[in-house]
Amino acid sequence: MKILMTLVCITVVLSGLSLALLMGCEGGSIATLYVGGFATGKIYAINPNSKELITTIDLPVGAQPDWLTLSPDNKKLYCSSNFIDGSNPRVYVIDTETNTYEGEVNVGSSPRGIAFTPDGSKATVVCTGGSDIALIDAATLTYNKDISDTIYGFSGSGGIAIHPTINKLYAAETNGGVGVADVQGGASISYYRPARPSGSLIDVAITSDGTSLFATGHYYWSGSADAYLDFSLSQADGSITGESVKEIGGYMANLGRITVRPDDQVVYAPILSESLIDYFTTADPSTVWDIDVSAHVSGYYGPRHIAFSDDSKFGFVLIDDYGDGPTDDLIVVLHTSDNSIVGTIDLPECDPKSIVYKP
Repeated sequence: MKILMTLVCITVVLSGLSLALLMGCEGGSIATLYVGGFATGKIYAINPNSKELITTIDLPVGAQPDWLTLSPDNKKLYCSSNFIDGSNPRVYVIDTETNTYEGEVNVGSSPRGIAFTPDGSKATVVCTGGSDIALIDAATLTYNKDISDTIYGFSGSGGIAIHPTINKLYAAETNGGVGVADVQGGASISYYRPARPSGSLIDVAITSDGTSLFATGHYYWSGSADAYLDFSLSQADGSITGESVKEIGGYMANLGRITVRPDDQVVYAPILSESLIDYFTTADPSTVWDIDVSAHVSGYYGPRHIAFSDDSKFGFVLIDDYGDGPTDDLIVVLHTSDNSIVGTIDLPECDPKSIVYKP
């Protein structure tokens, strides 16, 4: 039976692609892309092989899905959101085995980035409006805003990552540095400042071996170009031991989220205003290449975020397009062997902010 299933999977070819998407076939499971609709208050579950919408998951009235993150076991999808009136910020939880809404957690003001501890016991949430990081108990879906569940005194922009083996979190700071703290309530925060004056860091992503932390940054305080930063991490205590900086584009290039491919070989980041995806190797961040997705943008905005299949063969670029043409909100599919565009997947018009891939 398993051999038959494998043969069936091998013959699956995504319409419009030159290569088959051999994903989500082991044991008969279905790979799923999840996209949050900021304007619609919905989560969209999509089969990347058939390009079909599996289901739409409604969130409570007024929800605005922002950053999405999967739990380490892929069984839960966490979604940060503010209500339309700016009050009652929430983190919503989706059961990905049934694709149903499970519950919500009331956290601090303006929640954005979410990162899980490797064992999945806690979800850390950057609350940009309250200068704190909330720690959610994943087993009970509870959070108490007191010293036991909160790290205070952090001015974050949203991006957060957790070391795979050391009890440390790293969060992008609006004042241009990286906040480093133990993953525990009441922990003190240390700051690593880049060597030269900077504006704000936007997002951070860590390699699976915990040796490098990458960041996108706006360098408007110094008046120079935006930049990618590569921080070296100590494997003894998780501290930042060094940095390199690569300037890109022009002033305020609208850099966004940053993602390390699962195989740790390449780093990708969208440039929203220029309809480009930048990428560079982890071995040599000094050389940056571009993927032009402008053919799939008919109006304002462009690429927001990128997710990858777990085998790193395919990338899924989320396009947020304010235009009225046929290329409104969609997913552009890349084959990472040469980073060529091999197809697209249509989305409902929803002002999407984040995308994740569940194998």
